[in-house]
Amino acid sequence: MAEVFRTRFACVHHLFGEHDLCTPDCPALVAAEKEDDYVPKTPYLCNKMHSDIKQDLMGVVSFYTAMERLKELFFDDEEITDRGTQPNEAINNASITMAPKAICYSTSSSFSDRVYHMIGVHNFGHLNFFEAVFGKMECSLDRRMKEYLAMKSRRKQMIREYNVQPERKKKRKLDMHTNTLNLAR
Repeated sequence: MAEVFRTRFACVHHLFGEHDLCTPDCPALVAAEKEDDYVPKTPYLCNKMHSDIKQDLMGVVSFYTAMERLKELFFDDEEITDRGTQPNEAINNASITMAPKAICYSTSSSFSDRVYHMIGVHNFGHLNFFEAVFGKMECSLDRRMKEYLAMKSRRKQMIREYNVQPERKKKRKLDMHTNTLNLAR
């Protein structure tokens, strides 16, 4: 935790071409080690001209990496003893809502596998994602599975198209407002 706190501004300094706090896999440090020229994807910001941006970014980083927040995240505080065995349960719960076990077909798969599955299906669609996965394993999907996955992709696309309609957005906003008022009563 102390190392994270010490290097918390590395990402900000990196944007300004300062690599003192960067990890060894920083492309600028790797290039310097190989004695190659490094050209960043975007030009570095100038300390003098962009000092306001640097201060704003450092303020944001310091807010989210305050020692109190890091103690909660890393579970290093000896005063906190009633949290059980999973110190990052809040983070896991926030992420797991997007990749629940029941939808991801395997209750024994790891959390990372479920997250990668969710990302793949979201970006490529059910059918394309599973065809790519099965292709990497050098096997093929049977016809019924392809039909099922195509149907799931069509259903997801229809829901997306329905939800972006302006009148649906207005209704959703109104429903949310009404629910908030009802909860307040």
